[in-house]
Amino acid sequence: MAKHARADATEETPSFDESAPVAAPSFEEPAAKKKRKWPLVVIPLVVLALVAGGIAFALNQKPAPEPKADPKPVSSAKVSDPAPKTSSEPASEPEPEPVPDPFYVLVVGNDIRTGTAQTTGHGADGTSRSDTMMLVRVDPGTFQITILTIPRDTRSTILGPVTKLNEAYNAGGMAYSVMAVEQLTGRTVPYYMNMTFRQFADFIDSIGGIDANVPVGMSLTNIFDNVTEIYLEPGEQHLDGAQALVLMRQRKQYGGNQDAMRQINDRAMVETIIRRVLSAGDAEVEFFTRAIMSQMETNFTEEQLLELVHRFVQNADKVTFYLGTAPYDGGADPETGAWLCYPAEETWAELMNVIDAGGDPNTVVVSPSF
Repeated sequence: MAKHARADATEETPSFDESAPVAAPSFEEPAAKKKRKWPLVVIPLVVLALVAGGIAFALNQKPAPEPKADPKPVSSAKVSDPAPKTSSEPASEPEPEPVPDPFYVLVVGNDIRTGTAQTTGHGADGTSRSDTMMLVRVDPGTFQITILTIPRDTRSTILGPVTKLNEAYNAGGMAYSVMAVEQLTGRTVPYYMNMTFRQFADFIDSIGGIDANVPVGMSLTNIFDNVTEIYLEPGEQHLDGAQALVLMRQRKQYGGNQDAMRQINDRAMVETIIRRVLSAGDAEVEFFTRAIMSQMETNFTEEQLLELVHRFVQNADKVTFYLGTAPYDGGADPETGAWLCYPAEETWAELMNVIDAGGDPNTVVVSPSF
């Protein structure tokens, strides 16, 4: 059972500020797939939203979006009306609507303290970073969803000097974060979803809380009053927004590979939220979609999410998930002295090829376990 108790200590954790929006690509009728090769150099709260209603529908993958451009609404594929029937012309079946190509979404949970009681330190001083990053592949044809967490300490040169991947957000919001992940993976990422701590907790509360399996006992200061301590006992339980945020953030109770261990919880919660939407049925699609749209920054339109979520809900029995992690081994960087996860370019290349093919990322990088 999760409970609240008073504590004197407070936690200092990283944060972030306003992010520069990324322009959504235009949507057209799906064309033949074009394989693109990108240099592999080097970034999940649907999910995060995607994590919630956060499976998004795109008819084409386009080049990386530019900052601060307004998203363009999707144009639904239409089937031409059949030619008028004549007495000598047999009736024909209309052509099936084309199936959209798979696409990628970058899901970020940032650490800005807006809406919390923490007024000093990182996140409250105008700085912010991506606390959680997830690259999500959505396949509207096979109804497969692959959630890949990317360690925030992954080595990156997107800003020039060697730095951690999560610093891209501090430098340029979602625009830089998307570019950093595209540089790392060699894939085009046309969509993003971005939530603050406050937005994530409010979203969980708006859907009545979430069921979760807490792997070990843990506690963290409640950032919404900065006074009480939130304790989570191990085991299956129902969490409210503030408690769910503790499970998503806390990592110090794990031994080695703390961030990679924490990300197991992050991926599992995103899957749980998506399954909750799938089980609700068509009647609640609009409720969940609008709940997530109201609590995040995204370049999806409500129309796009509604269309795609309806598609997945109507095929809920066919939906499958793969959950995995990007390379997480690391050490002290000789240039900076900071602890960094090594990009491992050959491993990244193999990993992305497996994901593109609809395979299990755990066949390339095995996630740690509790």
